[in-house]
Amino acid sequence: AWIHEPIESNKFLIVSWRMSGSEFCKELIRENYPSTNPQNYWPKSHIILGDEITRILIDNANTKVFVAITDPREVAMNLVYFDNGLHLHSSDYQSDNYVVNSTNTTQFFKEVADKQINLIHHYKKVFGDNCAIIRYEDALWYQDNFHDKVSKLIGEEPLRIDGGEKYRWSIYKNVGDFNQFFDKDVLDKHYDEYKWFYEQWGYPKEGLQLKKYK
Repeated sequence: AWIHEPIESNKFLIVSWRMSGSEFCKELIRENYPSTNPQNYWPKSHIILGDEITRILIDNANTKVFVAITDPREVAMNLVYFDNGLHLHSSDYQSDNYVVNSTNTTQFFKEVADKQINLIHHYKKVFGDNCAIIRYEDALWYQDNFHDKVSKLIGEEPLRIDGGEKYRWSIYKNVGDFNQFFDKDVLDKHYDEYKWFYEQWGYPKEGLQLKKYK
């Protein structure tokens, strides 16, 4: 995790699992909500923070949390193929499925999905109404949905600036291509196991790949 000093400056915590588009989401928020613009207002975490630092953030900074999620199948694709797998670390997973040649398995998808699920459950439980779950896909294609959640959390209307083209040069993550990289039987089995999650967050079985062309 990256936490700023002084601790009181940590106004908006962005949380995500690796390769889930959190930086893109953060920049869209910063550009649309003037009160969020200073960079030192934004700590970042890919993990569940310890009780001590969490209590300080709540009591001293009144930190608001955005948990950025993406379709786990897209996260898996980006982990394996984005930047030639640079962000796929063996220490992140319990099994040997981090090896590039062994990621086409339901076990790997399960671990990736569970990473996001654990972050959602923890931060919603601990921060309560000061936590919002935002989708990276909404930042790309459904910005009204995205702004509804952000506005509700911070109590500020968006400027409705779409600066996505600027962000994509450095922090854009691929969306809508997972079907081309993994076996259909593996994807189907994983989806059936986690159907409750995909339905809860609006991810159809075929994915959102067609949205990228609209």
